[in-house]
Amino acid sequence: MKHTTLILLMLLLLGCADGKNKQPNSAPPLSKGIPELQELDGSKIDLADFKGKTLVINLWATWCLPCIKEMPSLVELTKKIPEDQLVLLVATDQKINVINKFIENKGFKLHFVQLKNSMESLGVYALPMTFIYDKKGNEVQRIEGTRDWAGNETLDLLTNIL
Repeated sequence: MKHTTLILLMLLLLGCADGKNKQPNSAPPLSKGIPELQELDGSKIDLADFKGKTLVINLWATWCLPCIKEMPSLVELTKKIPEDQLVLLVATDQKINVINKFIENKGFKLHFVQLKNSMESLGVYALPMTFIYDKKGNEVQRIEGTRDWAGNETLDLLTNIL
């Protein structure tokens, strides 16, 4: 019985580790919900206002070290693709005063916003998570984990969506 249990456990672990058919760091688009966002001044953001542009919403938290680690490459991304083609919003569900303190301490030049609905309602259980929407407003990709946002692989991905 011990050997059978051990073999079943090993098969289960091997099955979970198989990522051959899955693109690294990507998750399929899910229709779990639409992010409800607001500016740090409290004004509501209507995602329909971004139609005609590719929209990237990067979900993060002040306590998430991988999130903070990828922020310099997000800044570089905003320098490589013009605002009239791509909008990048960096969203967290934390309180506005916490976000403002983070911005003051870190100084990243990004468009920080507040997420009003819960991460869980969007199907997000790990950070960072990034949603990418095409010009028509359709979610076309979710990217789990950190990424070099200014790297060639990411620029190629976004250029294909632009």
